[in-house]
Amino acid sequence: ATMNATATHDTKRGEDARMRINIISDFAEEWMGKVTQWREIAAPYFTEAAGRTVPDPNDEYFIYQTLIGTYPFGGEPEDERYLERLQEYLTKVAREAKVHTNWAKPDADYEANLLGFVGNLLADRLFLDAFLPFGAKMARYGVWASLAQTVLKITAPGVPDVYQGTETWDLSMVDPDNRRPVDYGLRQRVLDEIRQFENNAGIKPLLDSPLRPHIKTFTLHKALLARRTYAPVFAHGEYQPLTADGIFRDKVLAFARRHANEEIITVVPIRTAAVCAAEAVPVGEETWADGVLRLPENARYVNLLTHETIAANPELRLAEVFRTFPAAILRRLA
Repeated sequence: ATMNATATHDTKRGEDARMRINIISDFAEEWMGKVTQWREIAAPYFTEAAGRTVPDPNDEYFIYQTLIGTYPFGGEPEDERYLERLQEYLTKVAREAKVHTNWAKPDADYEANLLGFVGNLLADRLFLDAFLPFGAKMARYGVWASLAQTVLKITAPGVPDVYQGTETWDLSMVDPDNRRPVDYGLRQRVLDEIRQFENNAGIKPLLDSPLRPHIKTFTLHKALLARRTYAPVFAHGEYQPLTADGIFRDKVLAFARRHANEEIITVVPIRTAAVCAAEAVPVGEETWADGVLRLPENARYVNLLTHETIAANPELRLAEVFRTFPAAILRRLA
């Protein structure tokens, strides 16, 4: 009964920003090449202060990671305050690192040069042209990781917690950035729209525009409905890990929750960079081919996210589990 939280008032990076940064590890060689390229473009913006190069390598590397995690969806910054928010964040980070500046005795020169460096980067078209394609790729793969994180939080043992505003994409930085006023009107509109999608076009609009916040709100909404409807199995059910076979063994995370006569299986893809292209959605036969989950016996299930039914004989085919959506909460029917 302990709390499962993916964001709090004191989280150092937003829950979806962290997912983007995690994706970098699937592109380690490409990432290092990009960092080298960005450093070359940034060379005119390094400065000297008190015999030190500003920013130092650690701060510079941190800036690139932060841009990957927090740069607004859609390429050009959608948040007019993004640069200001980023500079406030870097000031706090540099002071708390206590290497070149600190809260007790701020080094105004170092801080000014650090903020000037990032300001110059984001005003440089050459840098943006080099950064945005790779950043967009990390953002796209980050979407699928974020949906997996959402489903796991709701269905794993424990009590899920949803921090204010994280019903949509959470690319926030440390406080006070993650304590900004929540636009509840926006969230209500998004919820209303996804209900209209379900009633009319189904979930296709969500997958056609996965960078919009609707797909995350949909996933959270449906997962919470499942948890409320089948509360005993989530509150008291045993936990049994499940494994996929073959090449998908480390590309899927799955487990069963069982209580009384109820069984609910959670299945989410992980490391989607290894199973599909950045512009693709990790669903269907083309992605999951003959991958399967091994179950002890034949059964029929309904996906509580999509209302699709699927049979296990006794294998669950991943192409069926992820037929139209890249996550599944499967309730056993028979």
